[in-house]
Amino acid sequence: MTLSKCVAALIAAVTIEVIATTLLSLSNSFQRPVIGMTALIFYGLSYYCLSLALRRIHIGVAYAIWSAVGILSITFIQGRYFDFLMSHETVIGLSMVITGTLILNLAIKQNK
Repeated sequence: MTLSKCVAALIAAVTIEVIATTLLSLSNSFQRPVIGMTALIFYGLSYYCLSLALRRIHIGVAYAIWSAVGILSITFIQGRYFDFLMSHETVIGLSMVITGTLILNLAIKQNK
């Protein structure tokens, strides 16, 4: 599998995980079981895509990107659609996540 296909798989993993997390929130603690079960299926698909990405991307880098982009996306979705207000601490924490992800990506060399 080429590196570009692995990157595409990582992007798919992140996207599907963000959808799954949003669905999990919409399931209202599994009060809506169909939505909750759909979220679980999406989580499984996300992990499958992540496993494909790991063929060429270092696990530390892939997981850092997956986590950072997921956190940023979910925070945005919460603020936009679920009336979550971002505090100064939230902004500082998100900045730290971005900084840590960048440092990790620069520190680990990829096999090409």
